[in-house]
Amino acid sequence: MKRILPLVVLLVITTVPTLRAEAPFIDLFASGDFSQWRVGKKGTGWSIEDGVVHLYEKKAGSLMSRKKYKDFELRFDWKVSEGGNSGVIYRAQKGRGFEYQVLDDERHIRGKDPIGSSGALYDLVPPMAGKPYKPAGQWNTARIVANGNHVEHWLNESKVLEAELSGKEWDDRYNNSKYVKYGYEDFGDVESPIVFQDHGSQVWFRNVRIREMPPKEQSEVVDFNFHAMLSPVPLTAKFIDEDYFIWGASMVRDADDKCHLLYSRWPRNLGHNAWVTHSEIAHAVADSPLGPYRFVDVALPVRGEAYWDGLCTHNPTVHEFDGKYYLYYMGNTGDGNATKKLNPIHRNNQRIGVAVAEHPNGPWKRLDQPLIDISEASDSHDALMVSNPSICRRADGTFVLIYKAVGKKAPLPFGGPVVHLAATSQSPVGPFAKQMQPLFTAPGVKFPAEDPYIWSQGDRCWAIVNDHKGTFNKTNTDSLALFTSTDGLNWDVAASPLVTRREVTWADGSVQSFHRLERPQLWFDHGVPAVLFCAAEETDAKTHSFNVHIPLRSQNSK
Repeated sequence: MKRILPLVVLLVITTVPTLRAEAPFIDLFASGDFSQWRVGKKGTGWSIEDGVVHLYEKKAGSLMSRKKYKDFELRFDWKVSEGGNSGVIYRAQKGRGFEYQVLDDERHIRGKDPIGSSGALYDLVPPMAGKPYKPAGQWNTARIVANGNHVEHWLNESKVLEAELSGKEWDDRYNNSKYVKYGYEDFGDVESPIVFQDHGSQVWFRNVRIREMPPKEQSEVVDFNFHAMLSPVPLTAKFIDEDYFIWGASMVRDADDKCHLLYSRWPRNLGHNAWVTHSEIAHAVADSPLGPYRFVDVALPVRGEAYWDGLCTHNPTVHEFDGKYYLYYMGNTGDGNATKKLNPIHRNNQRIGVAVAEHPNGPWKRLDQPLIDISEASDSHDALMVSNPSICRRADGTFVLIYKAVGKKAPLPFGGPVVHLAATSQSPVGPFAKQMQPLFTAPGVKFPAEDPYIWSQGDRCWAIVNDHKGTFNKTNTDSLALFTSTDGLNWDVAASPLVTRREVTWADGSVQSFHRLERPQLWFDHGVPAVLFCAAEETDAKTHSFNVHIPLRSQNSK
């Protein structure tokens, strides 16, 4: 089994805040043995072969990690023998605590009661009805998220339960459970080993990975002041290619702690406006979110004019949801001519898509139909074209996607007005239901905002947008502004609306102004914004562009 590398400390110039690396997933059986575990009562009865941990002997005793955990995300696969019963125990006292139930629901008597069935928080919270369960002898995938007072259980990529460990509902569940008779103080609020239970049945586990995290309460903030969080930028955080325009980049980190940058690029010799005909989404990697990055490959290459996105892909935003990676982008097709002025055929053929992969290295599976298409009604806000997607998962688990839209009310070929709309879905791959109310508007101001990047934090959604005229952040100049929302559909200007003007302070103390600084994207360290990614253009000559990655200091730091 592949050994996960230890956490790397990222060192940058001393005038730049050091970024704490987001905790990677650690393979708990990377050594191929039980050196990090206490093995049952007799030290036998458990085996590990080809990465599969197997309890093969009755009364062997449970398998217990030597390290204790409290706030974490644990991922694993499991299967049981016919009639089998086991569990994964965590936050326990004297062996009793929370248990992710592992069970043959069809043959074991406890499977008749949901609160004792597979995926349950045993005897406390049942899983949802209709859970995607696979029977004895087949592998199930599972996740446990324990973060502060919040617990989630997942089964086969579906969240089957979540619980808040406070309040009347939780008190009632606890008082009606078997655990109340033990009288433990701080039940479920302690660190303990991870335990794979021996309950007298054969059981198998594999792909056991854990990622520690700070308590949820530490990740939530009442408000942001991004302008106060901006830090000097090291030269490694300027991502530039002499042969290509680069415009907009989005980053994710894999389980091996490698940073993957997905970005738009097109040949510099074709001119700036060739973004609409010749852009492709490329892939670069680095050991630090601030770089330096090196080009690896083209993630979404040309695939032929017959496809809706066959000739051009642009403006990516990449996310990890439930162990898979989702790359959202806009694409188009057309005549392939890189015209001096913006090619209207390609521009009006812009649609929104998503590609899915098991790893940021790809391969990326694209859809043959757009995720968001134009509306059929000629008077719709998005009757002509759609582009520039941004997506987040809200606190209730549903998704909201915001996109740029152009209608046909203004003269063609370029139409107008340009607005932003939202769409919602239960799934990151749709289908999405459009909400046709324009967002980020200002009375009397034409096209006031562009390029929103949205995310959720606690029970709120947030957005950084390009404030074209400084209307929202009161700078009266092109800059970035902050919005907030309770649902991702109705937005208000935040209390501290200025994110940044079109300038960057470099690590040597020099300040550089830009003609354009836009396409904001964020990378989060333990749920806290740590890097602001922006596309940059130095002058209005439009001879070159690149990406700049701005470190953000914690709001709690001095």
